Amino acid sequence: MMEKQKEAEFQISLKVLMRNGNKVLLTKGKDDIDLPGGRIDVGEESMPFEEVILREVREELGKDVKFRLGSILFMHHLGHTKEKGGILNIVFDAEYISGDIKLSHEHVSYDWVDGRTYEVQREDFFPEDQEKYEMFKNHFISLRKA
Repeated sequence: MMEKQKEAEFQISLKVLMRNGNKVLLTKGKDDIDLPGGRIDVGEESMPFEEVILREVREELGKDVKFRLGSILFMHHLGHTKEKGGILNIVFDAEYISGDIKLSHEHVSYDWVDGRTYEVQREDFFPEDQEKYEMFKNHFISLRKA
């Protein structure tokens, strides 16, 4: 009889790539691009993703920011985390509607970049996060073709 393989465990992080026309909001953590959003907290396991994302965006961008959540754009795992099993980021499209951005302590800066011309730079990501870099790069390439 074959021994059952132990399944991997991941924490889930819900992120948003917010756009305003052709502009895309990029937020930076201390050392890398870190989109608004975050992990599902204990007690939120059965909440709709939209509610978790709303809480996270309010915490990180300010309670006045209004947006319309879209579909999933891409997913990637984080290679630089110390979390057991790792973290899986699910990145959603979001259309900015209104509100002043007031960054929390989790981000050091933000910029609205032109999605059609922005060049994703490898040095904006941790060395261990090759998959994250590739997913961002491919997404911005697809915006140029749209």
